Amino acid sequence: MVRRLVRCETYDKYNQMVQYKGILVIFIFFLIPGFPKDYLCMFLGLTTLPARVFFVLSTVGRIPGTLALSLQGASIFEKDYLFFVMVTALSLLFALVCFLARDPLYRWISRHSKKKACDNSP
Repeated sequence: MVRRLVRCETYDKYNQMVQYKGILVIFIFFLIPGFPKDYLCMFLGLTTLPARVFFVLSTVGRIPGTLALSLQGASIFEKDYLFFVMVTALSLLFALVCFLARDPLYRWISRHSKKKACDNSP
């Protein structure tokens, strides 16, 4: 239905945004606490992003953020500010490691996403 309502060029433009280097941005969006992930998932479902890639991004991206938020909230509630700083530092370190490991991630994604978004099939 979306392909019938949206021009092929527009669809390809947004689909290309999520391929390759856009995957890192999507992963970061999943890491951000409070980001509207339901809308992100709906948008990603309209692209040719392989389901395997989506499941890895959404699962791995949500776990650290949820865990970090829970630990941070508990530490603030208990007024354990040192633990709060430690969890925040570990979260930032995790984000740095993910950033540095982005090239193998891009290679894995390129192996699993070989199809063109706007072909002539319905």
